[in-house]
Amino acid sequence: MSTRRKRIGDLLLDGGLISAEQLSSALASQRETHARLGRILVHQGVVSEEQLLETLASLHDTKVWDLLEEPPSEVALTCLLVASCARFCVLPVRIKGDDLTLAMTDVDDVEAIDHVALETGLRVVPVLASERQILAKIEELKDISGDSRLVEQALEIVSGSAHEDENFEQITEKDTAPVMILVNQVILDAIQRRASDVHIEPCRGNVDVRMRVDGMLQTVRTFPANLLPMVVARIKIMAELDISVRRQPQDGRFNVRLVGKSIDVRMSVL
Repeated sequence: MSTRRKRIGDLLLDGGLISAEQLSSALASQRETHARLGRILVHQGVVSEEQLLETLASLHDTKVWDLLEEPPSEVALTCLLVASCARFCVLPVRIKGDDLTLAMTDVDDVEAIDHVALETGLRVVPVLASERQILAKIEELKDISGDSRLVEQALEIVSGSAHEDENFEQITEKDTAPVMILVNQVILDAIQRRASDVHIEPCRGNVDVRMRVDGMLQTVRTFPANLLPMVVARIKIMAELDISVRRQPQDGRFNVRLVGKSIDVRMSVL
């Protein structure tokens, strides 16, 4: 007896969702474009995305995750780089123990599953989700996490601040709010890259952020030099150091929790 799994076209045909002629036309288009059959049928308006997802869920014995009804948790979204989400058209939605529920358009994409498992250190549990919903959320994440936007916002607020450079000993934690997300992004990026150390260094009118990954020190981003005092103050506050001390070396440490793991960060100000 054959145990070969039915193909999506056969399931749609058996379910009366498409005709033999429509399947034949879609297969001809697939031979030319090499796109997935389901995507072609949706693009042609033959089936709806919802009908396709339900059929695929039956085929793969998995569930359909509606990102509008069940939005991704904030913790899950921090465990995977936005670039990885965009590259594979995936979205982390839930973390339970060592399991990461991953919304995907193709649950057979072994390369994507292996990459996410390696990047997060979690066991991937794939679920199906609307490509349209995944892409919309990824664009939203890009808007939130984009370096240029974060820097622009911080510059706008800092430039209107009453604190001049010589008065930074008066800075409070509230004053560093403009760079808080930027600093958090740097730390999260370092953790996800598995960097052993991070250097924040003034260089020719800018500030370079360099990370050591696999023994190699590489520049991963830059930001304007006038944000440096706020960035340093923010990191000092996280490490509970005296931010009024500016011309003496300081050492401190703070703790970061990421996907249920506690990570100890040691810092030095020179």
